[in-house]
Amino acid sequence: MSQWRHELLDKATGIFEGKGGGKAAQKTQEEIDTLYRETGKLTVERDFLSRRLGR
Repeated sequence: MSQWRHELLDKATGIFEGKGGGKAAQKTQEEIDTLYRETGKLTVERDFLSRRLGR
């Protein structure tokens, strides 16, 4: 119980100062970019196959 309290007290100022949050935001943005690329790729493949099959 005291371990989480110590961690909170050590890192609480970083939450409000924006330290460390940038890494999480950057990782999230990278994941979003990856998902958009994958979605675009799948859309192109779907469109190509639907034209080839005549649907």
